[in-house]
Amino acid sequence: MTDAMRAVFVELLVHGPLSRAEVARRLDLSPSALTKVAKPLLDAGYLREQSSDGQRASAGPHSRCRWTRPGRRSSGSS
Repeated sequence: MTDAMRAVFVELLVHGPLSRAEVARRLDLSPSALTKVAKPLLDAGYLREQSSDGQRASAGPHSRCRWTRPGRRSSGSS
């Protein structure tokens, strides 16, 4: 795991579900750099993307989604 991957993972563990834009802002990464860093974590199942209504979202640098740890429910899901 690279330092950048670790930083993304820790940011989400500490601060809970965040949008791609918020993670990139907090870590001073460009959207494309964040996508490159997060892809292996998404592929391995360590992270997943969800829309604001709790449904699984399609990945993309401009998607409006929340990232959560697997097994963690977003505040809007039942």
